[in-house]
Amino acid sequence: MRTLEAVELSFFEKAPKLVTVEALVDAPRERVFAAVAAEPGSWGRWFPGFSDHGRWETPSPYGVGSVRTVRVFGIRYRELILAWDNGRRWAFRVDETTAPMFKAIAEDYQFADEGTGTRLSWTVGVRPSLAPLVSARLMRVYLRIVLRRASMNLGRILAESAVVPPSSS
Repeated sequence: MRTLEAVELSFFEKAPKLVTVEALVDAPRERVFAAVAAEPGSWGRWFPGFSDHGRWETPSPYGVGSVRTVRVFGIRYRELILAWDNGRRWAFRVDETTAPMFKAIAEDYQFADEGTGTRLSWTVGVRPSLAPLVSARLMRVYLRIVLRRASMNLGRILAESAVVPPSSS
């Protein structure tokens, strides 16, 4: 794996390529946050391209400084959690990857109540190593499609797990 630049939260203010997309998830904010911050292998159930082989490398409890490894479309990423504000914000940077197109990459997920659901805001900041191939416009289109699908999948899964069986009395 290649080692990337170790960026901090301030990267979201100065990344050369920065894209934010939003979607609604039909579930309460606390449940959406819990699903995002859950076991990395569970992302394969709802986020397009993720395998179900993700894992935490650091022991629980998980929070800022925790490390996880995931695979997305066959590419490995080793990530360091930068922000873990329960129900509000969850962010990470990629420390190592098998993908050649980035010098630095970080993602920031922010959660806000919207009616009975959650507005999920996803910001991706990158410092590309293959600048002509990483277009902010193409990133925005791709991220919108992926987040829309992920949000629908996540809302469906959370709704299914919220079904309470009838009382036996």
